[in-house]
Amino acid sequence: MEIPTEFERFLGDSNGVEIYKRMGEPSLRRKTENDFFTASEMGLKWEAKFHRAHSQGAGTGTESKLGIYYAPLLVNLTLMAEVERDLRRLYLERAKDSQLWLYTHTVPHPLTRRLGRIDYRADLYRGSEKSVLLRAQITVSNSTSAPKSSLHR
Repeated sequence: MEIPTEFERFLGDSNGVEIYKRMGEPSLRRKTENDFFTASEMGLKWEAKFHRAHSQGAGTGTESKLGIYYAPLLVNLTLMAEVERDLRRLYLERAKDSQLWLYTHTVPHPLTRRLGRIDYRADLYRGSEKSVLLRAQITVSNSTSAPKSSLHR
């Protein structure tokens, strides 16, 4: 089996971003979210607290500038962190002659920069075999006052 090529694709405002990258050791944060205004700097008066959250952050080995959306605190610090913790565990426990690749598809709510959904898939390549080791999805309701979120595996 041929090892894939890394990509980062902007699919349009309503279709979000796809990223497919080989995972590596956790890296130092480049703080790419600082290239984007915070919600308060944008003058957005949302009742709930939102972070600028990465589709693929430094904990996965690379920090992508694409796929940074506003996400509720719970989503960024708890749900996304839980998925990334599982991904790091898979990376550390994989056979050394294998490669772990992470696919994310991140979609905002229509006409916003607020996270609506992020899909995760971890693919393990070893020799001529490919296995999907993890699938997860985080969804966030379209509310700025009391957003509901959930993690599906």
